[in-house]
Amino acid sequence: MNVQRIRVFLLIGIISVGLTGIAQAQSATNQVWTSSITYYTPSDTPGTLMISFYPEGSDTPITLPSISLAPHKAGSLFVGGVSELGSFTRGSAILSSDVPVVATYVQFAAPPETNNYGRLIYSGFDNGAPTFYVPTFLKRQFGSTSLMGIQNLENFEAEIRVRFYAVGSSTPTDDRTYTVPGGSSIIIPAHDTSKVSLPDGFNGSVVIQANRRGDSSIPARVVASAQETDDNGRGAYAFEGVASGADRIYMATMLCNAFGTNQTSYYAIQNISLTSTASVRVFFYDTNGNQIGQTPVQSVGPGNKWSVNPCSYISSGVSGSAVISATGAPVVAIGKVKDNIGMATAFVGQAAGGTKVVAPYIRWAATPTSEWRTYVAIMNVGTGNATDIKVYYYDGNGTLRATHNVATASNPLPPFIKRNTNPQAAGALDAGGNFGFSPPGGAIEVISDQPVVVIVRAQRDLSPPLGSVQRFAEDYNGTIVTP
Repeated sequence: MNVQRIRVFLLIGIISVGLTGIAQAQSATNQVWTSSITYYTPSDTPGTLMISFYPEGSDTPITLPSISLAPHKAGSLFVGGVSELGSFTRGSAILSSDVPVVATYVQFAAPPETNNYGRLIYSGFDNGAPTFYVPTFLKRQFGSTSLMGIQNLENFEAEIRVRFYAVGSSTPTDDRTYTVPGGSSIIIPAHDTSKVSLPDGFNGSVVIQANRRGDSSIPARVVASAQETDDNGRGAYAFEGVASGADRIYMATMLCNAFGTNQTSYYAIQNISLTSTASVRVFFYDTNGNQIGQTPVQSVGPGNKWSVNPCSYISSGVSGSAVISATGAPVVAIGKVKDNIGMATAFVGQAAGGTKVVAPYIRWAATPTSEWRTYVAIMNVGTGNATDIKVYYYDGNGTLRATHNVATASNPLPPFIKRNTNPQAAGALDAGGNFGFSPPGGAIEVISDQPVVVIVRAQRDLSPPLGSVQRFAEDYNGTIVTP
């Protein structure tokens, strides 16, 4: 059997350590969470999906009954409703299938608070590496606190060294090694002093290195993800760690006070070298094919990060894309988007695109307050105009519901420019004006003649508002698959 594997690190039902001195009534950091896994197969043939859960610190999996996959089937598994998990509260999971599979992890507040906090979404991993990077990590800084998870993908115990670098410092604020069984994970809340010692107000980045326990000559593959939650608010978002850096990073979302709610993107750019300084510059593009600004060259020290707000370099009211360029050392980056009515999202900058990109969590509610809607940004990262970009919308049965021609010979998409799609624009809605709810599950395949990167935004408006919060939103990255 040709088994395809995708690793999805799960932070399930977390009860965070209390934050002293902070009002708790609306604290996403102290919220109890549950989760679901959304999955999709781009295969033209049927297959079988297996999901194994590993409690934190354990190498003994809990394997669920198999799930049948029809061709192009999209579906989801509500982890909080799986009886086989028993008292399992948090850990990691491995999805294994005899056909290609992609997945996202979706975390939401446990009932009765499900609709009262933002969602956290990030993409699953189909491989790991001995070194991983997390470009931003916070402790009670900017109103947020981070939590990071690291999963050991090997079948042996790993020693995982984690270094936390404060902005501007080449010496780690904390440097420690965790022992993690095969398949299992270590979860590190920034405020849990039994796991890490960071001062209040910490703002920095993380470098992760892993090897076989007792033998530093044998590397161990790991993956990592992180989340940030409001210490005294309802915002929550998550993103994947990155296994390697590059001299060019593509950001498919770039915003400055856009769309009437001051939606603005913020980039955290990390130099992954521990010995060399990176010289970094960011170029900004609108949706009409124009470069509209750039930053000066910024020196970023070893292991450090640089934070960029596009509004410092471009006009207000702009939506577009960006390219991060580095010399001297490779970099990684994440983007965040916030606005003045509650939006808080995160996504990962990508070093390369693909000619086939899949997104397994696509929804559209008839009304924006009844359920979630997804919006898709597609950025051409090739060397020439894209003249053939098609987006295929598949429902939970694997039925093709619509095809959206995003770029054509008469309407090409230039390099570094983004264009958008959604189920409504594509004509994928059912008679009730919905997509992805009946049958449950929805996904897209983006097929392009030039490599592209894809960012998906999930969004829901609130009626009535929760105080000043009128909207929840979160971003996640599309996954490149082999055509």
